Amino acid sequence: MKISLCMITWNEEDLIARALASAEGLADEIILVDTGSRDNTVALAESLGAKIITGADRYHKANARNQAIEASQGDWVVILDADEEIADPVGLRAFLLATDADAVYIRLAFMQGDAPTLTYSQMRIWRRDAFRYKYRAHEVPVPTDGWGKIEHTDFVWEHRPPRERAWKVAYTLARLEIDAWENPGDPRPLYYLGRQYVYAGIFESALDTLAKYIELAPKGRDVANAWQYLGRAHGGLGDEDQQIAALFQACAANPARRDWWGELAAIYHNRGQDDTAVGLLRCALEIEAPEKDYATYYWHGSAIYDLMARCLWKLQRYEEGEEFAEAALELEPDSGRLQTNLLWFQSQLGSMDAFYKLHGPGIHSGCARHEAIAELVEGPRILDVGCGSGDLLMILQDRYCRPRDGFELTGTDISKVALDMARERGFRGKLDLQIPYEAYDTIVMAQVLEHIPNDRDFVSALLSRLVPNGKLIVSVPNNGRIPAADHKRDYTVQSLRDVLSIVGTPELHSWSGEENRILMSVRKHATPQG
Repeated sequence: MKISLCMITWNEEDLIARALASAEGLADEIILVDTGSRDNTVALAESLGAKIITGADRYHKANARNQAIEASQGDWVVILDADEEIADPVGLRAFLLATDADAVYIRLAFMQGDAPTLTYSQMRIWRRDAFRYKYRAHEVPVPTDGWGKIEHTDFVWEHRPPRERAWKVAYTLARLEIDAWENPGDPRPLYYLGRQYVYAGIFESALDTLAKYIELAPKGRDVANAWQYLGRAHGGLGDEDQQIAALFQACAANPARRDWWGELAAIYHNRGQDDTAVGLLRCALEIEAPEKDYATYYWHGSAIYDLMARCLWKLQRYEEGEEFAEAALELEPDSGRLQTNLLWFQSQLGSMDAFYKLHGPGIHSGCARHEAIAELVEGPRILDVGCGSGDLLMILQDRYCRPRDGFELTGTDISKVALDMARERGFRGKLDLQIPYEAYDTIVMAQVLEHIPNDRDFVSALLSRLVPNGKLIVSVPNNGRIPAADHKRDYTVQSLRDVLSIVGTPELHSWSGEENRILMSVRKHATPQG
């Protein structure tokens, strides 16, 4: 059994060797029809064993392909483009030698690096004389004498065009306009022509052409796609309401594709209507990637989970959003943006490691509140509960750590990341993940109490670590501030007084700064109250 590889080319010297190499182990002959190359394509292909036919019409791809097919001698015809590679040529040959099919579909995969961004099935292989191509652009094989037995396979053609192909938009548009003129009443050229108008930014023509396609083929296989491109044309003209209406028509025509649901959700998210976007995305997530139809990996990859996470962030539904942010990162683990997005959720939900990874060391450096706290501190033994990356400790170390007996600074925090940052910044005191069972002259608790489930019990526990007449200094967010997801409460001046009264009589302090915070200190009674 003989297998013929049939190709057409135009200025493909950068690609042709790679394409021909991918057919090694499959093809017994290579028939290449050139449509007027002005580079080294023909000589290079000939040197690699291809039989060359020149003089074909560059503006009629079907005729050029048919020339190659008619010149072939094989029992099987295999169609390959110069910007494609056959992933498993040896396996494909073994399959063709064994199958009783008359024509074979493969998966065409548009590649970005080693990952596909779009795949779909396309007939590229058939028995000799079973099919010929039709149309100048987006040509399609049609049977010469009935369809015969068709088999769909998972053999892959990997499509990797060169980056610079701006010429192709106008070239394809010109051929499609001729196709539509030569085939009046045929809806297929109209669909591709309307789509090409969208690519070219000729939106008014796109609207007219796609509407004609839908009128001629109201139940055609590309109707949902046509509505999608109609929507993009409306969007290009600035009519977002019509874009939304067209995308909903696409959903109605083919609800089993994520693309339209995802595009709609993105529009509603940009409008600030995140509840609607979340509902649309939930519909999209019910749809599995198709095995034979178009599968756009954008909406079957990280993008859908990323968009859902961003919508839920806007809605302050942080626990749900964290799950989707994790799912997005799992699918694209090297994305710095997705790593950062997940940290924002984790930080909002109380992960101090995430907070400090986001903000880095010294996030509160130069904070007026810390300067005010430093003025209230009495030594020599000082404990900073929730010290973070050491912003207050660094002030105290610079101001008070002169050589003298017994002076000691200690910081505790639940974040090992923050403590490591404090060490890297040059803090020389003690750092611990647990509050030590030692006695202190001053205990500072800045932006901690609002995170504690039982604030009175926590203050009582700290009270046991204060020396007689020792001082507790506390700052918390002021009332009126929307609390973060991990805040257990928001304080007023009075509610903070009530909590600290178990230590002694609180004193309210102020400082020069823009932060909306309450700052109090309280000295330990000889006999604690309440």
